[in-house]
Amino acid sequence: MRSFYKSLREYNYDSSSPPADDIITYKENKFGLRPILGLTVFLTNSISLSTETYLNLLFYKTTYERDNSDGLTTETSKGIDTGLGPLGIVSVNFHF
Repeated sequence: MRSFYKSLREYNYDSSSPPADDIITYKENKFGLRPILGLTVFLTNSISLSTETYLNLLFYKTTYERDNSDGLTTETSKGIDTGLGPLGIVSVNFHF
C-alpha cells in the first residue's frame, strides 16, 4: 500500500500594529509509503505462528516564508518520519 499527500496553503495576516502587513506563505510536500511486513515462525514442520504489521515511511519538505517590513524570512525543514504499526492478528497454522 502506498499513499501520496501534497498540500499548499497561503494566507495573509494583517496586524493592527506595525508592521501593518505580513504575508505568510506555508508550503508542505509529503510522500509516504506503507509496506506490509509479515513474520512466520515454524515451531515444528507442521505448526507455525504468523503475524503482520506495516512500516510507515513519510518523506516531507516544509517551507515557511514571512514577508514584512523587516524583509523576507524563509525557514525550510526536510526529513523522514518512520514508525511501525500495531501487530495484526497472530495466527496458529497447521500444515498438512
